[in-house]
Amino acid sequence: LAYQVYITSELEDSVKLSEDWSIYKVVATPLGIRAKIWINPKTGDILVGFRGTSSLAEAKVDATLGASPFKDGTGSITGSVYKGFGDAWEQISVQINKEIETLRENNYKSSIQFTGHSLGGALAELASVYYSGKYPDTLIFETSVGAPTSGDKTFGDYARSRQNLHMTRIIAPGDPVANVKLPGMDYPEKENVINVGTVKKSQLSVEDMFSKINPIVDSLYTGY
Repeated sequence: LAYQVYITSELEDSVKLSEDWSIYKVVATPLGIRAKIWINPKTGDILVGFRGTSSLAEAKVDATLGASPFKDGTGSITGSVYKGFGDAWEQISVQINKEIETLRENNYKSSIQFTGHSLGGALAELASVYYSGKYPDTLIFETSVGAPTSGDKTFGDYARSRQNLHMTRIIAPGDPVANVKLPGMDYPEKENVINVGTVKKSQLSVEDMFSKINPIVDSLYTGY
């Protein structure tokens, strides 16, 4: 899913989901922040994938230094996040909110999963924390791939305190994006980390690895 969001065709959907899943909508901002939404009518689950950096506009987001206060879905300030990521989330959150609220009105209330690579992974982290507060009775899953640090210690402590939020971070040794701490940002997920350089196929299959982390995932992640 993290890779699939890079595909430019609006509704092209080549990711290996079961027949119960279908692409629902593509949302994008004038400045290039982009996400795809999948739905499962049978189970009532929602999946949202955010695109990583793939344009000059998104590169400018990555380069926007500083910190911004972050509000969860209740409007409470829950720490600070890297300003570029906070700005990007503000750009696309209105559209994401609109689509998720519409889906929930149509009984898509089982769970929401967020994923993304690099910048997209950081946005997935922000979105999952936001919705864990907005919908405390809904299971929220987040899987970031090669994502940079997204928030400060207060943000991280709040994220870990959410009982309905399950976060997973996939990184590779030497990845400069995932392993370099951004100024003032202290929060990488530390408890649920998969290092693709240390997990051998003979030890644990990708399917087994993700079925244990996230029970609604039925696509195959192959690293990056």
